[in-house]
Amino acid sequence: MSDSVRNTSASDEAVGRVISRLRTRVALLSELDAVTRRRTAAIADERLDAIARLGEARQGIVERLLATSIDLEAAAREAAGSASPEAMRLVGEATTLLAGIEEADRHDEAILRATGERVRQEIEQVSRADRAGRAYRGPAGGGFGGTVTRTSLGDSRTERTG
Repeated sequence: MSDSVRNTSASDEAVGRVISRLRTRVALLSELDAVTRRRTAAIADERLDAIARLGEARQGIVERLLATSIDLEAAAREAAGSASPEAMRLVGEATTLLAGIEEADRHDEAILRATGERVRQEIEQVSRADRAGRAYRGPAGGGFGGTVTRTSLGDSRTERTG
């Protein structure tokens, strides 16, 4: 077998590995995109239990993506210089999916931040109302906590609190 045929065969195998890895990557990104869309809906509905579960599911997918990245990089080095239309199509698809996921993440993060701020303000209002109620009841819990002094001068009465 000539060197040229051997190099072409090795190159074809390397391109085949790249395409296989890219298909895996696109499948994982599609899965991540679907989970991201479900998380966005859960955030909109403020379903905290679902948000937590979907966060864990996303983490598992991201870990699988990271694990396949090393293999993809190695295969891409072997296939360097080969221009496969299928590989280029898959790279484009992966890039589009990733851009959509990143945009959804930015949107979801902004919503979560705003929701967290709203909840913080509501808790602060409840806390202020609670402090005001305790101040009104006083240490014994029986109404205004100041002292009352009563004096009587003829027909007029004066009450001083303080």
